[in-house]
This record gives sequence, structure tokens and C-alpha cells, in this order.
Amino acid sequence: MDQFAKLLMAFGTMICVAGCKAAAPPAQQAAGAAQGAVIRHADMAFGDLARRDLFVWTPPGYDAGDARFPLLIMQDGQNLFSAETAVFGVEWGVDETLTQLIADQDIRPAIVLGIASSAERFREYFPQAGFDGLTGDDQAMLEAEIGGPPLSTRYLKVLVDEILPWAKRNYRVLDGPENHFLMGSSMGGLISLQALVDYPDVFGGAAALSPHWPMSLDEKLLRSEALALAARSAAFLAHIEARLPALADRRLYMDHGDQHLDQYYAPHQEKVDAVLTDKAGAFKVVWRSESFPGASHNEESWAARLDQPVRFLLGAP
Repeated sequence: MDQFAKLLMAFGTMICVAGCKAAAPPAQQAAGAAQGAVIRHADMAFGDLARRDLFVWTPPGYDAGDARFPLLIMQDGQNLFSAETAVFGVEWGVDETLTQLIADQDIRPAIVLGIASSAERFREYFPQAGFDGLTGDDQAMLEAEIGGPPLSTRYLKVLVDEILPWAKRNYRVLDGPENHFLMGSSMGGLISLQALVDYPDVFGGAAALSPHWPMSLDEKLLRSEALALAARSAAFLAHIEARLPALADRRLYMDHGDQHLDQYYAPHQEKVDAVLTDKAGAFKVVWRSESFPGASHNEESWAARLDQPVRFLLGAP
């Protein structure tokens, strides 16, 4: 099995392997040391989801007063703060980046909640609308590929009804969708978009770094740009388009590189951008789509540009 196939398989498992070798951190992380505190809540149980860790970062000065803060919820939480827990031994450096942005007064100080992914990652993050809009044959093909139907509706319900209330009980989180944001990469980007689209009364914005529009684990399908994959992204895009009237003043960020898996994303993203260019303004949706030539589909690339989606979500309106 080549490295490409191994990485594809990791989409579905994304569990930390002991003894991961830490890679050199991106240059962006070296600008300053992390401040604040990272708290790991191990083996948490919510609803009928698989048990998982939650990682919470509180910003500098959190313990010095009683102020409340916005909340940024991030998928694949094991990859955010430490190379020791990161799947491939490379972290995003979220605490370093936010420490610097807060110090520069580029963003509002915020709490970060990282939700670790489970062995059912691909099914939990697969947008339900990307399944419901398929033909029966394409649905059967997808179920055979990922081991069953998507679990994203269940995942998002638990996120909204249990995990978010837990965060608000245990940490000083501000109320209101204008203070609740989401972010993720690859399939984690897609589920972050679906959360915003389906729960605009709860969330004020979402950032999807390298969203995996083809929605497939199959290397041959990805390489062939199969029509079945176009149908998946088209079904999800139709759902986003239908929900635009409910997204007034909501913030939507997407980006991609052009290396490794990211090389497959531009045609899908162009269709998303065309719909938003045509219709988002009428519904006062605030959106941004970026491309990063030379960027790949990995934690190093996402860490290197993390400041941009964070500014978009937590910066001045």
C-alpha cells in the first residue's frame, strides 16, 4: 500500500498511534510561545456517540477574572495542540496562533473546544445531504465504501444538544450564535459547514480548510474523477444553496491547496463559489474562498494558514 492509500485510510480511522514522531513545527508557530491553558477531558461520553477526548484551550487571562468568551469548536481535536496526541505527529499549533493573534489585537480572545474524532470519523463527518441527494444505487455504493450510512445527523445533534451545553456549563462561554463558531479540515471541514447550514440559530460562522468535496475513501475513484463523486458534492451543494436564506450575517470560509488530495478540489470549489457569488449577497451571507498554490493536505499546511480563517471568524465584523 503506497503513502497515498495509507492517508486515505486514515480519513476513516484518525486515531493517534503511540510513538508518533513529531515533525518540525511550521514557521508561523515559531513567532511566539503559547499562552493560556490546554485542558484534556479524557474518554468523555455524550449521547450514543463513541467515547472520545475533548481538548479545551482557555485564552491568556482567563483565570484572572470572570469575563465570558466566544467559543471556537474544532473537529479532530487530537491534532490541535500537541504533537504527542496528533495522528501524524504534527499539530496545528492552535494555541500558539491564537496567542499571537490575541496579543496583536487581531481577534477577540476566545475559548477553543477541540472534539477528538473517533474510529467512525468518516461516517460521522459525512454530510447527510451528500447522501440523501443520491440515487439508490449511489447510496448503496457509498455505504459499501464507508461501512454504512452517514452518522453526521446524529453527531451534530449530540454536538448541539450535549457537547455545546457541556462547554457552556464548564467554561465561561458567551451566549448567542454570534459567539459560536466551527472549524475543521478535510471531512472535518464538511461537517463544520453542515453544522452551520443546519443550525444557523446556534452558530455564527464556519471555516472549512481543504474541504474534501469528493467525499470518498477510494483512491481509484478520486484519480478518475468519477461521476459518483460529483453527485455527492452536488447533493451537498444543493442543500447549502437551499439553506442560504437562513444564513443572513453568517460567516463562511473555505480554502484549498493544489497538492496531494487538494489537487482534486478546485472543480468542486468552483461550483460552490459560483453559487455563492450568484446568491449569497442577496441573503447577506458573508463568505470567502481562497486557494493556496503549493499547499498540501496535511497539518503543516493547515497550521501555516490557520491565522486567516481565525481572523475571518473572530476578527472585527
